[in-house]
Amino acid sequence: MLNTTTNTTLLNSKQILRSQLLTLVRSLPSDNRLQQSIAVTNRIIQLPEWQKSKCIGIYLSMENELQTHLLIQHAFHTQKKILVPKIIGKSYHDMVFYEAMDEKDISNFPRNRWGIPEPLDTYISQSSSVTNSIVDTTESSSTGPQAMPVEPQLIKRATTETIQPSLDLLIVPGVAFDSLCWRMGYGKGYYDNFIRKLRLIKNSNVTCIGVSLQEQIVSSVPHDSYDEQLDMVVTMNEIYRNTKSDEIIEVNK
Repeated sequence: MLNTTTNTTLLNSKQILRSQLLTLVRSLPSDNRLQQSIAVTNRIIQLPEWQKSKCIGIYLSMENELQTHLLIQHAFHTQKKILVPKIIGKSYHDMVFYEAMDEKDISNFPRNRWGIPEPLDTYISQSSSVTNSIVDTTESSSTGPQAMPVEPQLIKRATTETIQPSLDLLIVPGVAFDSLCWRMGYGKGYYDNFIRKLRLIKNSNVTCIGVSLQEQIVSSVPHDSYDEQLDMVVTMNEIYRNTKSDEIIEVNK
């Protein structure tokens, strides 16, 4: 009974906080969200974790989220590989990633019911530089290897002493974040599940970074064992790192 009561209380707390913050963020002027997005982009591209990364998983932002198009633009200009998410079902297991070849490629993706560009299920990468960890090489075709959805299970199967997981940095959206790098999403569990599976992969060293509007930072995010703590949270004013000392790197405002 205690566990049931505790879980119900936690879910209620999350629902209330989620509703409050979504309303707040929707009320922000679009130019305010854009200016914060520019500032966060400038913070992230200076991080060593970003600069040394070669393959980045990144969400394609909705109108009311921190915008990621500038990060994506910078990544392409610095020859980084970009993987974008696609929801393929209603289960929290149903988020996979596809490689996007360039900004034009993304602009051609159809939009889902939330207005987010997503690759079609039949999407095929035309790049010859796709690594074995995200390409199905078991079958050949006249058009070359097909880019497969990048899911943790596939990365795990492809991981050997010579083939390492391709993804080394993940940019994570959310509704709320705190200084200890806890995150609350939209309530579907897609990212928590994906991050949890990535972290179970031997020798995986993916850095998970939450990007947040200043208004989305709260004193404490309600969380339980199903929630995954991020490695870092970046806002226009602060960079929070998940370390044993709960280090907070404050930047000039």
